[in-house]
Amino acid sequence: MKVLVLLSDTSSLIPFNMAMKVGDPERDEILLFSASHPKVRSNLNYTKLVDKAKQEGFLCSHIVSTGEVTDLLEKNIKDFEIDLVIVGCREVSAMKKALFGSVSEFATQNLSCSVLIAKRDTEVIAPLTPCVEMDL
Repeated sequence: MKVLVLLSDTSSLIPFNMAMKVGDPERDEILLFSASHPKVRSNLNYTKLVDKAKQEGFLCSHIVSTGEVTDLLEKNIKDFEIDLVIVGCREVSAMKKALFGSVSEFATQNLSCSVLIAKRDTEVIAPLTPCVEMDL
């Protein structure tokens, strides 16, 4: 399964940690994705996150794109044949949400693949396993 983890300065470690908990290093590939504004420099050290995932046994890479995150998400899902997107969730006021929208809300309503919203670091009992389709 190919998993895209959306990284942002405000909630990056939460979706990354969730990917480490629910993923299976023997079968899953993780793509760390960040969309940045051309004038904003990120404080995250993406190399350390890639190294951590590789230490856990995952195939992992990181891409940085400049532009609107919603447009870039859709493009990367198609380009990399992503099965699951993991996004973080920020606490924003109703006014900000109404004016600017929410990336996690956009993801759940518009993306063509499954979306997991990681609200905070939580314990995961077992890794996600693919569903088996059954004829009824």
